[in-house]
Amino acid sequence: MAREKACYRDMLEELNKSFPDKQFLSVPEVATFVGKSSRTIERHYGKYKIKPFGISKVQLAHLLCV
Repeated sequence: MAREKACYRDMLEELNKSFPDKQFLSVPEVATFVGKSSRTIERHYGKYKIKPFGISKVQLAHLLCV
């Protein structure tokens, strides 16, 4: 079984503070959180997007803790 990364829980907590009422985030929301352009987010994380919903906070926390 894979271990979770060291900063995973901290990142998930930050995402929950920033977006308390959402499970999935749109590309512009992720761009605002990360401080990058929407185009950059689409290029780097677009393949993890679930089409009608966006990127889940759990998946994003995992990806940001590389």
